[in-house]
Amino acid sequence: MAAAITIVPASGSVQAVVSACRVTVADAEDTDSTAYDTDVLPREPEIRYRLVATATGEDDLVSHEFTVSAEGDHVWDNVIFPADGSWTISLINQDTDAADATLAVTVVA
Repeated sequence: MAAAITIVPASGSVQAVVSACRVTVADAEDTDSTAYDTDVLPREPEIRYRLVATATGEDDLVSHEFTVSAEGDHVWDNVIFPADGSWTISLINQDTDAADATLAVTVVA
């Protein structure tokens, strides 16, 4: 299953500077099975992520660096968008700098 991002309140109900949002990651990979090494503990290195919210003309919102649970879950709480408009939240793999999942969010005034 592929990683997914959800937000509460839902897109379109998020109010700029008012809504404290909960961004949830589900089903992200917790370890790098391609780097399996029997001589190292743990055998597979953890994958580290960050969440980045971007909008044209606005400063990026960036979460702390984190690892997901064994189930692939993580929560970024109390996210407040500074401006209305179209935002994109991306789950960024710290090793590859690639987005493993994205979510479009509409923030209203």
